[in-house]
Amino acid sequence: MYDCFCYIKSTYKIVRRSIVNKIFLGLVVLGVPISVIGSLLHWPSVIMFIVYCLTIIALAGFMGRATESLAIVMGPRIGGLLNATFGNAV
Repeated sequence: MYDCFCYIKSTYKIVRRSIVNKIFLGLVVLGVPISVIGSLLHWPSVIMFIVYCLTIIALAGFMGRATESLAIVMGPRIGGLLNATFGNAV
């Protein structure tokens, strides 16, 4: 009985993480062209600020998850270096 609940809980975490990753990636993929188009069309500064912020937040989340995954595979030293390096990138 306990194993069943653990399996359901871990499956839920995997599905939730996959959905969050897709949302972050979608915001980055949509945010960059919208930013360029908005700049070329001279959209109001407030709208451009909101678009830039959403894109940067999504990019930071996506890069954070990527460095976390790499840190698990490569070990704590390289993982710390990656987190420090890419943490300053965004």
